[in-house]
Amino acid sequence: MKKIFYFVLIICSFGCSKEKKKVEFDAWNQFIKVISKKDKEEFKNICSKTINCYLCKDYNSKPITIKEFIEKDFDIIFNDEFIKYLKNVNIDTYYQNIDGKDYCEVTFLPKNYSKYEEYQYHFRFILVNKNWELFDIGTIP
Repeated sequence: MKKIFYFVLIICSFGCSKEKKKVEFDAWNQFIKVISKKDKEEFKNICSKTINCYLCKDYNSKPITIKEFIEKDFDIIFNDEFIKYLKNVNIDTYYQNIDGKDYCEVTFLPKNYSKYEEYQYHFRFILVNKNWELFDIGTIP
């Protein structure tokens, strides 16, 4: 009986993890679609109310409102060249549940060292009301 229980538990855990990967992949595709169109109104809808942005020109370790981010940094960060780069990366996803909140981090390693490949980038999402919201953009040097 215990063997059957553990077998079912293992099968369920594989099924659940596949579903989460699909959900996250959809969130990344939606993010890429929105920034490709430079649709700032839709960008507000897929982001948290504030965003940590280590790439922002006036980064000071405090989150900024999404309105501030769009006004000051959206066009600088999400320029055509960077968007093209983001469309072609192979992403890795990492899930965490911290204090009952689900997080997903999307990262990708540089393939070679061009202008955008000097760092490992990360984009962090939080699950809010069954929707993934971007809340953090940064790099790991």
